Amino acid sequence: MRSGAISRVLCGAFLTIILALPNKPTAAANCALYVRAETGVALYGVAGGWWNQAEGLYGRGHLPAVGAILVFRSTRHMRSGHVALVTKVVSEREILVDHANWYHGTVSRGMPVIDTSPANDWTSVAVLEVRSGKYGRDNPSFGFIYPLAPTALQPEFIEVAAATESADLDIPVTQPMRYRKAHRNR
Repeated sequence: MRSGAISRVLCGAFLTIILALPNKPTAAANCALYVRAETGVALYGVAGGWWNQAEGLYGRGHLPAVGAILVFRSTRHMRSGHVALVTKVVSEREILVDHANWYHGTVSRGMPVIDTSPANDWTSVAVLEVRSGKYGRDNPSFGFIYPLAPTALQPEFIEVAAATESADLDIPVTQPMRYRKAHRNR
């Protein structure tokens, strides 16, 4: 009888744990699925391929903006590349991002990222390593994909964009709104 009671308790505990788990585990295991779910962009495949796919569909450039997607290039360390959603522009060389699977199987929110590129154009970035409290290795990146129409971006971005040469910022003026849901302030 005691083993039956123990079995029921263990079974109940197991079910409680299973029910408490997030209902979208794949979103945490894949950066592209996570960012697509957050933004509604119609980009598919490996994260590093998003930059080329975005051409003609979404604006692309080298200025950070809330709601923009930072696209990391494929490297030996990140064979599929990586994507992260910009949640805050701290300064012209520091942003905060939300992204999945930087640490295996988890969603990391508000992670600091700095521009380490010599030309200050966000073509190389470093992410703060939570365990050490220091920035990790330099990661090559393409820049930012802008899923929103320019008028829907934050006002500071519009001011910066207006002062930037057209070669730096490739956002079509007639770009339709691409977000499925508005960016949430956290």
